[in-house]
Amino acid sequence: MIRIVIVDFQKMFRVSLKSFLSTLPNCEVCLDVSSTKEITKDFNFNAVHLVVFDPADTDPADFEKLQQNFESSKFMILTNYVTRDIVTNFMHQGVSGFFSKDDCPTQLESAIYEIVDSYNLSEVVLGKFVRQVLFDNPKTIAAKNVKFTSREIEVLNLVCLEKTNSEISEILGLSIRTIETHRRRMIDKADCRTIIGVIMNALGFSPTEEKMQNKNASRAS
Repeated sequence: MIRIVIVDFQKMFRVSLKSFLSTLPNCEVCLDVSSTKEITKDFNFNAVHLVVFDPADTDPADFEKLQQNFESSKFMILTNYVTRDIVTNFMHQGVSGFFSKDDCPTQLESAIYEIVDSYNLSEVVLGKFVRQVLFDNPKTIAAKNVKFTSREIEVLNLVCLEKTNSEISEILGLSIRTIETHRRRMIDKADCRTIIGVIMNALGFSPTEEKMQNKNASRAS
């Protein structure tokens, strides 16, 4: 059973989301609150698999407190306020998924199972609307500090669409080994440790910042 906590200041939205999530197989919303202040000290934080959180109109310290309390849980941002800065900031802070409240519920359902059951923590699940905000213009996938080839940019776009190496191979008509080579070269060029670091670089963050965030994430885990 996937145990979920919802933190959102809009009660009507919490009730609606809880109702939707409760219809999903093996999902249970064990708590819904407007802020961390409503969570009692005797709550079993370790039993929670996923925290769904809306950072809008809340104290930024709330997210830090959530991370401290739910240290063994994964986090998904679900908000109406989607900007490049907000998304990249939370991606750096270790959020596993970032969705707009305008995204499709079925996509949210799929992401929950993927994040909780088999999610690779080196990459972030992005909702369709969020991906459009970040990557709607192909030119935005040109890193400020790194020159990617047109083929590498194609591969990176498909990575942002959460395509596997096998799927990218089929779409581009290239071997899986070639796709793996493109990914590895982008990681090397951007001086990053993971493909999400490459995406951070493409959005304007320096390799040094990405490495520092990785170190912080490692310490937190």
